[in-house]
Amino acid sequence: MNDFDREDLGRITARAEEMLVHVEQLKGEIDVVVGYGEAADGQVRVTAGAAGRLTGVTIAPGALRLDGRGLAEAVLRAAQEAHDDAARQVDAIMVGPPGDELF
Repeated sequence: MNDFDREDLGRITARAEEMLVHVEQLKGEIDVVVGYGEAADGQVRVTAGAAGRLTGVTIAPGALRLDGRGLAEAVLRAAQEAHDDAARQVDAIMVGPPGDELF
């Protein structure tokens, strides 16, 4: 059985507290991520949060010239771009700068 002395316990506790602060910082950065996507030559624009949930859809009047299927495809394409952009940003946050490993 492993016996920890007070010094070991102090180091473990300090490291756990550092990790908690780091995780809270990451969460704060991720909470404000906004991914952007567009399609139909910029006539359809979509924003998405870090979890992929759409936060905005803008359809310019020019996009209404598309038929129903074309407009639907443009919205889906812009939504996928927004989701992918948000995911890239989250990945960059999670990787962090060199030497900033969580564990």
